[in-house]
Amino acid sequence: MADIMDWRRPLLLALAAFPYLTPAKVANMARCSLEERRRVALPRSRPYVLFLDVTNSCNLRCPYCPTGARRESGRSRNLMDLAIVRRLMDEMGSYLISVNLFNWGEPMLHPQLAAIIDLCHGRGVFTQLSTNLSIGRGERLVELCGSELDYMMVSISGASQQVYSRYHRGGEVDLVFENLRRIVELKRAGKHRKPYVEVKYLCFKHNMHEVDLVRSRARKIGVDLFRHVIAGGAEEDILDQGEAPPRKLHTRYCRQLWSTLVLEPDAGLAPCCCVFQGRRLREIFTKVHPGNQAQRAL
Repeated sequence: MADIMDWRRPLLLALAAFPYLTPAKVANMARCSLEERRRVALPRSRPYVLFLDVTNSCNLRCPYCPTGARRESGRSRNLMDLAIVRRLMDEMGSYLISVNLFNWGEPMLHPQLAAIIDLCHGRGVFTQLSTNLSIGRGERLVELCGSELDYMMVSISGASQQVYSRYHRGGEVDLVFENLRRIVELKRAGKHRKPYVEVKYLCFKHNMHEVDLVRSRARKIGVDLFRHVIAGGAEEDILDQGEAPPRKLHTRYCRQLWSTLVLEPDAGLAPCCCVFQGRRLREIFTKVHPGNQAQRAL
């Protein structure tokens, strides 16, 4: 298991996604990057990254997540229909490189998650998801490993239930570790390298003393990667600059306006993954492009 620095993680992801590249996808990505640098309002390129929020429901109540806090988004709770995914892949699969099967919800709650992954792989698209993994559904883990998901991030915030539940409210930390162990066992039994499993520790003032404990348990289980990140939240909970290194943010404009499409479970379109509410999509997907939102955001 590697405890990696920020620069190594995107490198690993790039190497994992490399087999999915085609000349057409690389050309589109290069054009997109050039148009983003020039801040072209009506780009000719197509987004090559997709955030597919397969559900906007969650089983936990994390206080600094709008879904966990049950903040009103103007949307009903939904599961993305397979027909939407199939249409997306038909329209966008020739230039999509990566699909993130998460945004504001817990993707493991979708009963057809494995089928969604299969549809993405059928068009040669790299797949990854982020989960709290506090899910008591062993059969879902078997399906997930059988689908050959490429990359899985597991969010955690403590080694003990007392510390973990302060943020991951409603979750069970022992269940998370048990599910991690089960996934590693399934990979070994099937002699699979994927999914790559990353444990992501959310750092607050109240849980820094358990970082090493979680790292140790993750190492014993045999996950691929461990990293700890500065979590957001209320001022009394977040780490200050003296306790952790600063994070670099792009403040001039959002790069996702060119490279990324964000789709909600009801097919609502959002300009980037940080927007909690999306506009209802009624047009053919290829006629709706982040550049249209970019023009209004510039």
